Amino acid sequence: MGQDQSLGRGVESWAHGGYRQCCKCGVEMDAADCRASALFGGGENHCYVLWNTASDHVTYNMSAGISAEKGIQAGESVSITPGAKLVKMIIKGECATADGRQSDPYCVECFHKDDPNNEKMLASVLAHTKGHAYVINMKYSLVVPHYGDMN
Repeated sequence: MGQDQSLGRGVESWAHGGYRQCCKCGVEMDAADCRASALFGGGENHCYVLWNTASDHVTYNMSAGISAEKGIQAGESVSITPGAKLVKMIIKGECATADGRQSDPYCVECFHKDDPNNEKMLASVLAHTKGHAYVINMKYSLVVPHYGDMN
């Protein structure tokens, strides 16, 4: 994942000076290097994502299971290098809210839990960011983008 300042072809980003605190749990992301990008403008999944870049090298080990005496054991290791993009917050865009105004920011964890209707927007964000950025929740867990996988 490159060092450029966008989340993919045709997606602009800008320094974000607004709220960076989750409206549900209160967790706040660091103001340093906080950027915003608009995704899916004009549609029902219109949103803004807040992101910054990793400053340290971190490796996440994820495991999967199904047991019945250790059947189907799969695992994956993901290394995040300094400079990798990390999506941490989602703001519902004007086209995706009933009142036509942006929502307050949600951390990825609360966004997923807050409203079952957010599932499609989160799936769209995960599908779009795959290969361009990592999505992490505020428990510092990597959100694996199974959405959009064609495998």
